Amino acid sequence: TATGRYDGSSLLASGNRWSFFPSFAVAWRINQEKFMKDIPAISNIKLRLSYGVTGNQSIAYAAPLAIMNHVRSYSGGAVTHGMVNGKLANPNLGWESTATYNAGLDLGFIDNRFRVTMNVYQRTTKDMLMNFGLPLSSGYGSIPYNMGKMTNKGFELEASADILTGRVKWTLGGNIYLNRNKVDDISGNELLGTSYLAGGGVFSQSIHITKAGYPVGSFYGYVVDGVYQNEAEAKLAPFDTPQATPGSLRFKDISGPDGLPDGKITSDDMTIIGTAEPKFNYGINSELSWKGLTLSMIFTGRVGGDIANLNRYFLDSFTDTNDNIRAEAWEGRWQGEGTSNFYPAVNGSQGSSYFNKRFSTFLLEDGSFFRLKNLTLAYQFSLKKLRWLRSVRVFGTVTNVFTITNYSGYDPEVNITSGAMSPNVDYA
Repeated sequence: TATGRYDGSSLLASGNRWSFFPSFAVAWRINQEKFMKDIPAISNIKLRLSYGVTGNQSIAYAAPLAIMNHVRSYSGGAVTHGMVNGKLANPNLGWESTATYNAGLDLGFIDNRFRVTMNVYQRTTKDMLMNFGLPLSSGYGSIPYNMGKMTNKGFELEASADILTGRVKWTLGGNIYLNRNKVDDISGNELLGTSYLAGGGVFSQSIHITKAGYPVGSFYGYVVDGVYQNEAEAKLAPFDTPQATPGSLRFKDISGPDGLPDGKITSDDMTIIGTAEPKFNYGINSELSWKGLTLSMIFTGRVGGDIANLNRYFLDSFTDTNDNIRAEAWEGRWQGEGTSNFYPAVNGSQGSSYFNKRFSTFLLEDGSFFRLKNLTLAYQFSLKKLRWLRSVRVFGTVTNVFTITNYSGYDPEVNITSGAMSPNVDYA
């Protein structure tokens, strides 16, 4: 098969509104070849290859145009009306495009009672549509812009089987998929994500960064390497404000103005400390039936993928008398040498500063989990004697039956923002 689309969008600049997006796919059903006829156990072997380009024009209305805003000014007892520039124009704004390569294999055995599907893919996105932040000294907050290049590579495996096919029927299936995201180029920029906890100037910082060579929306902050256990260790600590004492978090001196450790803990020591991208996701589904009775279960899970648990910024800090304190943090706090190498001591210098008002690996947690997402028990009554009603199905469903996870928050499938540049954040 082959397709060709020539699409136009009035959301884009007048000279860049139209673009061509082709695709093609080819498949070879190998099990129908003569050399496969003598292998009756193989029901299906299908090899698939495809390539295609798609376009994205998801940008705000009138994005390429300059916008004038109405303003009022009171002077000399009268109101004067006027217009000011509200948004910069971008007369070059065009399509974002994604080229996808995919190779797949479908397998079936024993009259397709056992089925396997595999896919390997690579998606390359160019000229990404973004609202690029500008210095406030320019008089504008941002400008819509095409910039950068990003690659997603992944693998998907799905398998299912009709294990029992008699009076008792049992179908079991599962899938596993992984994706590796990397920003190849972002026009020499580093983009920060959403700023959090700005109330009262308590935190007010971005905890994500998007830069070349790393996944979109990587976690960005300081590295904590345990707790200072005694006075001798604390005296060797890098210069900090407040200065470290026994029981303080041990922030690592990673870099300085010249790119080398400088014996001080400053913003130069911020680095990429994690990613929301999991190692892989997986799912399991099972359906067991006998006569009219059916029991079905859906399990989901994830291995890896960090979560920024900003709840702990308050609940673990022993700081604000208006907040509760988690029992784990209170009972696990440092109370002397050897008592804790994770939770710091309760003292004025550490506690009054909410862990030095820094986002660090201390607030980052593993988001791995295994969950029984859905459990349904149903019975279907057959009503053959009625012409107007053939059957009635009665069922009960429970969702999120149980979750196995080491994540200390309520739910590892959490994010309080919707943007790809600020993923996996938990706060209230």
